[in-house]
Amino acid sequence: MNILDSFFLSVNYEVFFPQILTYIKNYLKCEQVFISQLNSQGEQENIIDFQGNIFGSLSQYDRDNYEIYKPVVDYLNELKNGYYTHQDKLTFNDDTTPLKRAELAFPLIIKTPEIKNITNIKIWGILFIYDYNYMRAWTEEEIKDIEDFVNQLMIGIERNILYKKLVSLQEELNSCEILDEVTGLAKYQTFIDCLDYELRRLAREKQPLSLILIEINNSDNLSNEINKKISLIIQEQLKRPTDLGATYHDNQLIILLPNTDNNGALWIQKMIVKRINQDLKKNCDFDCYYSIITKIPLPDDKYSDLLLLLELPLHKKKNSKTIYNQNLIEKI
Repeated sequence: MNILDSFFLSVNYEVFFPQILTYIKNYLKCEQVFISQLNSQGEQENIIDFQGNIFGSLSQYDRDNYEIYKPVVDYLNELKNGYYTHQDKLTFNDDTTPLKRAELAFPLIIKTPEIKNITNIKIWGILFIYDYNYMRAWTEEEIKDIEDFVNQLMIGIERNILYKKLVSLQEELNSCEILDEVTGLAKYQTFIDCLDYELRRLAREKQPLSLILIEINNSDNLSNEINKKISLIIQEQLKRPTDLGATYHDNQLIILLPNTDNNGALWIQKMIVKRINQDLKKNCDFDCYYSIITKIPLPDDKYSDLLLLLELPLHKKKNSKTIYNQNLIEKI
């Protein structure tokens, strides 16, 4: 394995950038080497130097050490290739005093067609090299060697872009597997997995678990529009990471509330009813029925038995009630 190969053992450029930049600094015997990342508008977004410093974490005093001559950035954006050096006879629109340093700058250009298709950034960033002996002249050999390093840098950068895209797609895939496409709530199997886990956890901790089952009846069964709106209301009412709203059977939605007593479950149900009446009932003709159950689980409890108890009142719907509440804690 040669030295360049060893730089790319990680797909994280924050790991391999400092190694490559340190190598360039030692090779050129210069004071400062850093990469300025550009955003989609071509503006400076982030800086990483040979010591691994991230621009956003530096003090204002230290940031001044990374002063960038703005016309050079504009020039490299227009050039789209090659490099800039203070030896170039460039004419910029603004009148500036001569820089008291020797500069060398290379654009980091996305070249692989497949990578271009997944990012709208053409110039990823710029490699800056500063030597405060401003009389220094960069040799052709030095420039050629740094161009070779730039090509290697781009391999690492493009690998990182691919890796981030892979992670993003994997997250999307995971979301598709656990979330219902219509409501955005968890799918039934995801809910069952969480319920089974929480039932066993709360049995050990001797803490209450509450469930709210919502059944929506209208002439067209449960339309997607009503489903989406009620699901959004449910999501807005669930404040804790462990609370979970999910699709259930046909025209039913269910809410899992770990570490929640009966009063807490009734309060959440009341808030959901209030929002449904305010936002939906005036425009849509449908009825909602609610079954609530609260229990401190026992070690031998099965989630299937608890769900049967929760469903039973909605199957019978006695006495024209709309809310059926079972606080089983009182029976223990």
